[in-house]
Amino acid sequence: MVPRGLVAEQLDIPSTVKPTTPLDGLWCRWGEKDGNQAELRYPVAESPGELGVPDGHPTEVIAGRESWVVAGRISCTVYAKHIQFALGVGTFEFAALSVTFPDVGKPGAGDPCAAARTLAGAAWEHLPPVN
Repeated sequence: MVPRGLVAEQLDIPSTVKPTTPLDGLWCRWGEKDGNQAELRYPVAESPGELGVPDGHPTEVIAGRESWVVAGRISCTVYAKHIQFALGVGTFEFAALSVTFPDVGKPGAGDPCAAARTLAGAAWEHLPPVN
């Protein structure tokens, strides 16, 4: 869903790095555990608050989809509703794209929220319409 070259550019990692994916295909991770990394996953919840989005947190439109951008100390996660979850009324599967830069604050470390917005934009373009 996200071009390898774009991931490499945003994370400042070699473009030859392949993503790690489990057999169930419910997430994908690029980069090294202790280095710059990005992860795309699909958590299930009734609301963004259940995922850690603070109440009243503003939204922004990324790739045509209402999204919540939540910054941490060394990371940033972008959340968007993905699809209605079939096993629960009022429950959604969300798309969540997280970027972690362990060296945030050091020269040349990059901005995890800028990278997360860019990568989420590339991923969200491939999501089906919210139902």
